Amino acid sequence: MNVIPVCSYHDPAFPTRDVLYAHPELLRLAPNRWRHHRLVLTALAATGLLSGMQQAWAVGESVSPAPRIAPIFQHGDGNGSFGCIVVNPPVFLSEEEARQVITEEAKRLGLTFTSDSPTLEGVQVPITDRYAFDDGPARWRKTTLVLDGEDARHKVAYEFVSEQDLDAWETRFHGIVSTVSHYNLLGTAIRLGQGLAKSEPEPRVGIFYEPGIGTGSLPEVILLREIPLAPLRPIAGWLGAALKVDKGTITVTRGASTAIFTFNSAQARMNDKTVALSSLVTVRKGVAFVPIRELVEALDAGEGFSSDQWQVTLRHPDSGEALHLPVTLAIGQDGQETAIREQIDQALLHESVRTLSHEELRMQVRDFVTWLKAQGVL
Repeated sequence: MNVIPVCSYHDPAFPTRDVLYAHPELLRLAPNRWRHHRLVLTALAATGLLSGMQQAWAVGESVSPAPRIAPIFQHGDGNGSFGCIVVNPPVFLSEEEARQVITEEAKRLGLTFTSDSPTLEGVQVPITDRYAFDDGPARWRKTTLVLDGEDARHKVAYEFVSEQDLDAWETRFHGIVSTVSHYNLLGTAIRLGQGLAKSEPEPRVGIFYEPGIGTGSLPEVILLREIPLAPLRPIAGWLGAALKVDKGTITVTRGASTAIFTFNSAQARMNDKTVALSSLVTVRKGVAFVPIRELVEALDAGEGFSSDQWQVTLRHPDSGEALHLPVTLAIGQDGQETAIREQIDQALLHESVRTLSHEELRMQVRDFVTWLKAQGVL
């Protein structure tokens, strides 16, 4: 038997032990018939999935009620800073803009959110401090919270943690005031969930947060012998495609469409056909760059594609939103690299950041709906 080292592998589709240790509430999503079946619980315990968790089920124990507050589904870093040393300030969504994205995606998935939202009395919201160098110990204050939307039929509501919320929950006593302010939206969303869980509100509540993407976070395009190449992972993620990395290849799947790229190759398998690419699949600093036109066409997302020496424009096949990507580097026939200093219009950059933020927010909503289905709500 020959032992072959594994150079890389993709994440499994099931939650690993580390994930369950970090999020024990996921164990509540097991089917009810599993929870009361001695053999199934014994098998789970034998695999180690239930060991070491304070809230794990013991065989024969009663099951605690299902949680009312959904976990925070992380899509987007949820951080942003402003001030004199900040080089990548975020482009925040307005609450109205975020509400529109959330309600439209939720409606597509079977939830109808209205602005006639429940008011939660005496709940704990986190105290924020935009000038703190670190989050420090969690602090809360009791207040009245009006949620941002509700589906009364399914008894489901949501709260979107925005820049305005962090301002409203700001501490009255700053230890230090700086010219740099920091917004930790993801951390605030997590602490809000912890505070709301103590009150156990009647509706099941999903907490979404501002993704906090800056213009410097846009995927950058390189021109390799005048052919535009883009980083595969962020573009595939924006299109909602799944990635699978094997030794020497990356498989991208979106719906019924599949593309298989091989590193340092000018051929690819696209929907069971071998096609010639306009350029080699290139790896730079550990990032795979692929010819972007062939990628989006293989994934049925080629409509609206355009490119020039300064930028590449894509259009999302579902939302129709445009994504403008700057060209930052040109590599000539002789391999010489030239930095592209021309900047595309700032308005287009901001539009692209909002496009990315919209998709991150949609993914938060999709995961929340999946959680609701596991709870038996939908």
